[in-house]
Amino acid sequence: MSAGLLLLGVLGVPVSAAAAEVALSPESRASELAKARGVPVTVPESVTESQSVVANPDGSFTAEIHGGPTRFRNGQGDWVDVDLNLYRRPDGSIAPKAHPRGLVLAGKGTGSRDLARFVSKGHEIAVGWEGVLPEPSLSGTKATYADAMPGVDLVVESTRLGFEYFLVVKNRGAASRVAQVRMPWRAEGLAAEHTGEGAVKLRDKSNAVVAWAPAAQMWDARVSPRSGDPLVQAKVGVTVEKPSARRSAVEGATAGASMRVVPDAKFLADPKTVYPVTIDPTVTEYADFDTFTQNSYTSDQSGANLLKLGYVVEGGKAYYARSHLRFNSLSGYAGANVLSATLYLYNIHSFSCRPNYWQVWRTDPVTSAVRWTSPPKRQKFNGESDLTKGYSGCGAGWVTNTVTESFQTAFNSGSSSNSLEIAAKSTASQDSWKKFDSMETANDPYVSLNYNRPPAAPTGLTIGGKACATGASRPTIASTVTPIQLTANVSDPDSAAEAVSLNARFFVAELGSALPATPTVTSPTVTQPKSGGAQTATASLPAGFVLQEFHTYYFQVKGWDQENEGAWSAICEFYVDNGSPAKAPLVTALDTLPGTSTKIYPEDGTGGGPGVSSTFRFTANGETDISKYRYKYSYRGVTTNWVEVPTPTPGASVEVELAPPFDDGDGSDTLASLNMGGQWAITVEMADSANPPRWSTKSKLYLTNVASAPAALAHWKMNEPANYTQLADQTTDFNAIMNTMTKSADGFGDFGTSWTFNGTTSYAAPVNTPIDTTRSFSVAAWVKLTDKSTDRVVAAKLSSGASPSMLIKYHIGNDRWQLLMPNGSDPNASGFSWQGLSSVAVPSLGAWTHLVGTFDGATATSRLYVNGQLEASRSDVVAFNQIGGEFRIGRSNGNSWAGDIDEVAVWQRTLDPREIGALAVAERASWDLDHSLMDTVGKPVSTMPFDLRGFAGEALDIGVPQSDDPLWWGTGHPIMVGQAEAEDGGAALLNWDPAVEVPLSLFADRPVLRTDQSFSVSVWVNPHRIGGDNMYAVGQDGTDVSGLYLGTRDVGGSTYWAFALKDTDLATSTTRFTKSVNPLSSGDIGTWDHLVGTYDAGSGRIKLYVNGVLQGATMRESAPGVRVQPWQAGGVFSVGRGLYGGAQTNHFSGGIDEIRVFQGVLTQDMVGRLYRTSNGEL
Repeated sequence: MSAGLLLLGVLGVPVSAAAAEVALSPESRASELAKARGVPVTVPESVTESQSVVANPDGSFTAEIHGGPTRFRNGQGDWVDVDLNLYRRPDGSIAPKAHPRGLVLAGKGTGSRDLARFVSKGHEIAVGWEGVLPEPSLSGTKATYADAMPGVDLVVESTRLGFEYFLVVKNRGAASRVAQVRMPWRAEGLAAEHTGEGAVKLRDKSNAVVAWAPAAQMWDARVSPRSGDPLVQAKVGVTVEKPSARRSAVEGATAGASMRVVPDAKFLADPKTVYPVTIDPTVTEYADFDTFTQNSYTSDQSGANLLKLGYVVEGGKAYYARSHLRFNSLSGYAGANVLSATLYLYNIHSFSCRPNYWQVWRTDPVTSAVRWTSPPKRQKFNGESDLTKGYSGCGAGWVTNTVTESFQTAFNSGSSSNSLEIAAKSTASQDSWKKFDSMETANDPYVSLNYNRPPAAPTGLTIGGKACATGASRPTIASTVTPIQLTANVSDPDSAAEAVSLNARFFVAELGSALPATPTVTSPTVTQPKSGGAQTATASLPAGFVLQEFHTYYFQVKGWDQENEGAWSAICEFYVDNGSPAKAPLVTALDTLPGTSTKIYPEDGTGGGPGVSSTFRFTANGETDISKYRYKYSYRGVTTNWVEVPTPTPGASVEVELAPPFDDGDGSDTLASLNMGGQWAITVEMADSANPPRWSTKSKLYLTNVASAPAALAHWKMNEPANYTQLADQTTDFNAIMNTMTKSADGFGDFGTSWTFNGTTSYAAPVNTPIDTTRSFSVAAWVKLTDKSTDRVVAAKLSSGASPSMLIKYHIGNDRWQLLMPNGSDPNASGFSWQGLSSVAVPSLGAWTHLVGTFDGATATSRLYVNGQLEASRSDVVAFNQIGGEFRIGRSNGNSWAGDIDEVAVWQRTLDPREIGALAVAERASWDLDHSLMDTVGKPVSTMPFDLRGFAGEALDIGVPQSDDPLWWGTGHPIMVGQAEAEDGGAALLNWDPAVEVPLSLFADRPVLRTDQSFSVSVWVNPHRIGGDNMYAVGQDGTDVSGLYLGTRDVGGSTYWAFALKDTDLATSTTRFTKSVNPLSSGDIGTWDHLVGTYDAGSGRIKLYVNGVLQGATMRESAPGVRVQPWQAGGVFSVGRGLYGGAQTNHFSGGIDEIRVFQGVLTQDMVGRLYRTSNGEL
C-alpha cells in the first residue's frame, strides 16, 4: 500500500497577451479558465483513478496523488468518487455505493454462493460460502451475518481494493466449528503462490502479482490500553487448495478450488483466551506500498490498516516498531525546486499525551521485503516533530513533519519514487509509542509539497547587439567599443502565479577552451511579470576579460531565479574585428510626466502606455563621422522594419517621436485598450559616411516596460435589497458579511442604491482578504460623509496589532481625507511611522466623493486621489501585510464610517490615473442627437431612460420631433474617421428659422442630474448668432431658475462661452460662473465647439473646458472659504434654453450635438477623450 501525496505546485503557464498565439497546454487552458472564472478548474486530461490536477485562480496548481484509486469511471464513462459504504441492492445482494473493482457481497440465502467477489485487472476473484446466510446488518463499510454458523458471526468489510472478512467466535462452545473452515474460492486466470510467511499471492501468466491474501491473524477480546494492540495474537493458516472431485462450491465456477482457513487450535482451547475471538483473513488487489515493522512480527504487514513507531512494554515484553512509506509517480517533477514539503499522518493512538519526538529519514528504496531485522539503509535525516495525538485528552488527529530534503533529492535525481522511514527519536520512554492510519483507511498519509521550477533555458542571445550564431554565421564585434553588452531572454515557468526576479549568468571563453566554472558576468535582476513573457537581461563583459582581435570566442547562459540555476542556453560564437564605427549610439528619452522629472519611458523601468508618445534623442557617443542612424522596435510580438534618419551635419544628434501602438498598431486610444502593455525594445545603430556606409558593430538596446493591468479582484456594487446579510462581490470570490448596516436609496456610483453606516458598529468584511498590502494595490469607493465628530474609516486592511496595514479615512485632526500605510502593526514600536497622505480638498458633509488609494510596490509609492484628481503622494513607503488580516469596509480597529458608501472595489495593482478618472464619474445620460431623441446610456431595470421630446410653446408628444423634420435637425459636428474628416450622424438644429414664431427646445420629462452633488456636462455647440441675449445649450430647471447654465454669456459687452450656477432657486440669487479665455466673434458663427462644465460639490470648484482645454475655474463661495450650499434643481432637464424667473428664456440658436451628462467630476483626460471620440467610446 502507498500513502497519498498532495503536491502543491507552481507551473509555468503562458497566459499573457503577448503569448496569446502560443498553443496552450491542458494546464494552461485550465489556468486561463480558472483566472477568468475566479474558481478552481480541474485539468481534465490529468484525471486518473489516483491523480488529478486543479488549476487555481492565482495561477498555481494543486496535484493530488494517492496510492490507490479515489475515483473510477462508471459504465457511462463518467468519473465517480469511491464510496465504500454498503447498501442493499434490489436483488438482495450487498455492494459498496461506488467501488473501483465492482465488489459485490452476498445477501440472505442458502446453498453455495459467492460471499464476496471483485474484478482486478480483468480477473474475477471470489470467496464463497456454503450453507445458510442470514440477512446481513449493514453499518458503514461492514456487513454482519449474525450466527452464520452457530455462535459465529461472519463480518465482511469493504476495502478500497478488495475486502476483509472476520469470523467472530462469540463463545468457547463455538470454537470447534471453526477448527477448519473451507470456503469456496475462484481466481480466474490466476495461480496461487503460498509464501513462507503465510500469505497467498495470485500471479497472472506473466508472473505479475495481481492480488493477494496477506498473512492472517487472530486475537481475543483483550486489548492493551498502552499499545492499542490486542494483548494476545496468533497466526492463522490460510491456503488455497487445488480443485478436487467435490463439486464446485462457487456458483458458476468450472472448478472446485477452496480457501482453507485453519485457526490456531491451542489459542482457541487455551483457558486464558477471552472470547469473542476474531479471525481475520483479507483478500485485496496488490497495490502500492506502506508498512510497519516490529520486533515481534516476521511477516509482511503492508496489508495492515495502521503504521507504528516507538517502544512499549506489554506482559513484561518490550516491543519496538518503525514504519516505511514509498511515494511513487514523481518523475514528472524532475528538476523542480522544493520550497517546502510536509508529511501528514493521522495519529490514532499514543501511549500518552506527553510530547515525544519522532523523526523522518530518507532511506534506500523500500519494498515488501522490509522487516524489523532488515531495514533499508538510512541516507539523510529530514526532520523531527513532537506533535502527539490519539490519547485521552489529545484525541486522534493529524500530525506533521518536514520531508523537504527527501523530495528535493528525488526531484534532483529524476527518481520516480521516494522512500521514507518514520521512527522514534529515542526509545528510552514508552511515550515514544505511536500508531497512525495507513493507506487502507480514510485518513491515509500524504505530503503537502510546495515547489517551483528552475528558469527555462535562455533564448535570444546577442553580443554587441547582434544575434547569436555559430560557424560562418557568427557575428563580428569590435573590442574597442565598450562596454560590450551580452543579452539573453530569461523566463521562469513560475511566473504563471507571481512576478519572478531573474538574472542571466553568462559564461564566456575562447573557442576551443572550456567554459569557466563560475559566471564571467551576471546581469542585473529583471522582473518577469506575473503571466508575462520572457524578459531581456543585459550584462557588460568585464573590463578584465580581454578580447584579442581576430580571435573567436563563445558563451552560454543560464537563468537564475534567486534559488535555482536553469538549463544551458544554446552556444553563441562571436568573432572580434575592431572595425569602425566602434561605439554604439546613445539613446535618451526626453519627455517626462507632467510636473515631474520622471521619464515617460524610463530605461529598464515601467511607464507610459500604448499610444503615449515620447521624443528620443540619438547621439553619436563621441564619434564624429556619423551620417545617419537607424532604429527599429519590438513590441507585443511585432518587430518593425529599420527606419533610417540622416544627420543634419556629420556626428550630429537627431530626435524622433516614437510611441508603442495600440492593439497591434491600429491607432485606437480608448480606456479599454489603455493597459494592453508589454515590453518595448528599441534597437538603434549608426553608420559612418563611407560609401557604402558601415553600420556600427554594436547596437544600443533600449528596454522599457509598457504598463498593463488585470481587472479588480473584488467589486461590491452595494445594490442588494434591504433584507440581505451579505454584500455581493461581482467576482463572487469575496462576498462580504454585513454588520448593522441599513439600506439607503441614495446610490451614486451606478445609480443603484447604497448602504448607510451608523458610525459605531456598522461594517462589512469578506471571509478572506482580497489584497496583500506589501504588493501593489488600489482601493476605490464612493462615499458620503454625514458626521465629522471623529475619524471616519472608509476601508481598512487589519492586522493582529493595533495598527492596520492600510487605512482610507476622514481625519478629524486636519479635516482631510487620508491614506495611511503604517510600517508595522505596533504604534508603540521603535521606528513606527504612519506614512500618511492627506488630501488638499476639505471633505464636505453630504457630498458624494470618489476616493482612490493606491500603492506601487515597485517604487514604494502611495497615492491618494479625490474625485479622480491626484491630491497627495509619497515614495518612501515601507509596507507590511498580515496574512489573514481582515479587509473591512466602513470600520477599522476602533473608528467607523458615518454616512453612505457605494461602489467599493479593490485591485492587486496600481491603477493608471486615467482609469481613476474614468472611475470617478458615472454617466447618467447621453443623447447623440443623430436625428434621435433617445437616451443611449444603460440604466438599472427600475429606471426609465431619459428620452427627450420637443417643446414649441407647449410640450410636444413623446417621439416628436420626428427624425425627418428639417425644422429640428441638421448636420452633426466634425469627426475624424481614420485620417479623413467627416460629420457626425446629425444634430439638433434649434431656432434657426426666423419664420417660426415660437422658440424651439428639447427636454427630458424629469431631472437627470443631482445638482446638489458633483456633476459634469458635455455638449457640442454651433452658434448661429453671437451677441444679444445669453444662449444656453443645456440646463436643468429649478422652480424659479435653472440649476445650471452651459452656453454663451455676456460679460462686459463681449460674448463668452460660460458655465454658471445660481446660489439658490431664486432669480435674484448670485450667479457663480467661469468663462472662456477669449470672447467669441462673428468668425465663430457656424463653427462647432466642444464645451464641458464640471462642478465639484466637495471643493465647490466650477470649471469650463472648450475643445478639451481648460478655460477657467472659480469657487462657489459666498466669501473666501465659505462654500455655497449646493441645491437640487428638481425640474426637467432642458436642451436649448434656460429658466429664469419661472419662465423659459435664453433659447439657443444653432446646432447642439452629443450631449453627455455625468455624476462626478470629469478629469482633464476624460474631457480630452470626450472631445476626441468619433463613435462615443472613451
